[in-house]
Amino acid sequence: MKKFNIALTLEQSISEKIIEYAKELYTTLDSNVILGLNSKPHITIGQFSIGDMEAKEVWQNYASLSKLLPKVSLSGLTIIPSSSGGAWIEISVLKSSLLLKLQDDLINILSPFGELTNDVGDNYRPHITIARTTISKEFENLPVDSEVLKLKLLNTELAIGLGTNFEDLIIK
Repeated sequence: MKKFNIALTLEQSISEKIIEYAKELYTTLDSNVILGLNSKPHITIGQFSIGDMEAKEVWQNYASLSKLLPKVSLSGLTIIPSSSGGAWIEISVLKSSLLLKLQDDLINILSPFGELTNDVGDNYRPHITIARTTISKEFENLPVDSEVLKLKLLNTELAIGLGTNFEDLIIK
């Protein structure tokens, strides 16, 4: 079984802006996550662990059902303490009824094979993870006024990947 991730990705020009912002944070913090190498900026709809054949069926059914994709708006920086020390740093995405419907549709299609391992429903926090620190840091010098954190009505595409890599996986 492999860990799959169905997510919304953004247009290349927007992804590049987010990656540049993440690199700026990477130099400010002692971060062990950086976007752009093998990790594309994305908004997770659902993560799950199933076999390749089941994943192919889930993806085909889900991709054909999910024709209407939301435009998303970013809403600032969030710092979430990590249970292992340090913190996750994320760009918040405004939750919408269409995002919740996309997740509900995935839950229904996935149900014969497994279940989502990420938060769902009211607990779902759409976001783009941009950094993770391994030690407690002072966050007073973070660039929180960046225009990247205020982008609105961004076009999205549906993608499936292994973990956070959406480049090498081809399921048709």
